[in-house]
Amino acid sequence: MGVLFNLNTEPELMNKVALSDVVNNVSDSKMAPLPEPVSKSTINVIKSFKWTKTIRNNNNDFLESNIPSLSLREYYVTQPGFVSNLQNILESFPAAISGLAAAVPEDSIFGGIVGSIKGVLGNIEQSSAYQDSLGEKIKTITNTIQSTGLKSSGIPTGNAAYMKSYENIYGVLESRFRYLIPYFVTDWKNISNSWESIDMSDKMGKVPGLSRALDIAKDVTLGFNIDYAKYYKYGSNNPSTKLSFYLDNTFDSFTNDANGYAQYQKNWELIFLLLYQNLPNRRNRLFNDPPVIYKATVPGVFTYLYSYISSLSVECYGNRQPLTVNLDVVGPGARSSSVKTLIPEAFKVNLEITSLLPETKNLFLHSLQDKITTSKQ
Repeated sequence: MGVLFNLNTEPELMNKVALSDVVNNVSDSKMAPLPEPVSKSTINVIKSFKWTKTIRNNNNDFLESNIPSLSLREYYVTQPGFVSNLQNILESFPAAISGLAAAVPEDSIFGGIVGSIKGVLGNIEQSSAYQDSLGEKIKTITNTIQSTGLKSSGIPTGNAAYMKSYENIYGVLESRFRYLIPYFVTDWKNISNSWESIDMSDKMGKVPGLSRALDIAKDVTLGFNIDYAKYYKYGSNNPSTKLSFYLDNTFDSFTNDANGYAQYQKNWELIFLLLYQNLPNRRNRLFNDPPVIYKATVPGVFTYLYSYISSLSVECYGNRQPLTVNLDVVGPGARSSSVKTLIPEAFKVNLEITSLLPETKNLFLHSLQDKITTSKQ
């Protein structure tokens, strides 16, 4: 049995993605086996791995409990983005349009826009009949999504009302892998914003006489310019964070732990997990699964409710030698393999975690709600 995981040839995910009956039966091909955790415990890099030369002993609890950590909770994506987006639009868009239709006069500058929406959705002002009709349409579509196995739930957001808008943006299945990684980063926080100009030429043409009046003003004055208000470009900059940590494979790493495993085996398994889970998995010639995503948290600093590893590299330091590690496979075709690989004196793991959402007050405040995460878990 592996230290951190075993590979399962028939993982739970196989039949829990959207339209799995179609995806899995295109040919005789099968997806690559997926790792499953050996233990329910978090993979605690600080507490259980040699990442520092600081001497460990029975009086080292204070040091361990005060090392800041990045918490990663891993998820498989099980639902197409289009379906998730459609689901969210159907749940919120009609009510917003109804409010807009009631508030905007037909002869205003926005009248044409609202009229176009009415043409697609129907007569919104007939609220009772329309809402009943629309409700039935939404129910039909939602039931279809549910019955065809397309609907999945997202990452839980807790009880805070200001976080509810983030529920079910992605459909996911928890992989049950959780990590605590030492977090020593120079930058405490960075944010950036973007405001962009609005193209007024087309919109002014919809206001009778306005476009012509502005043209005349340009012709008869020495200089005619208007400073137009810009709009905030939401989602233009998704935050990210970079970190690095070392895994020591020097002499004392060859000493077996209480379970009979050498430290370099654990180090190799951790690196394998991070690399393997961040690659796509081809099921057959037509379909593949994307890499995993994460809920990444450094409480009091940031919460990336949905994020991904945008960059991952592993460097070798010092001398390296060929050593044997174990890779266990369970399920049909179960086997235990001995794999020959190069093990250096130390690995350096470089990660960049990028949020799939722009940072907002909601997410920043959410990061303050949990206790500080340290290695003492």
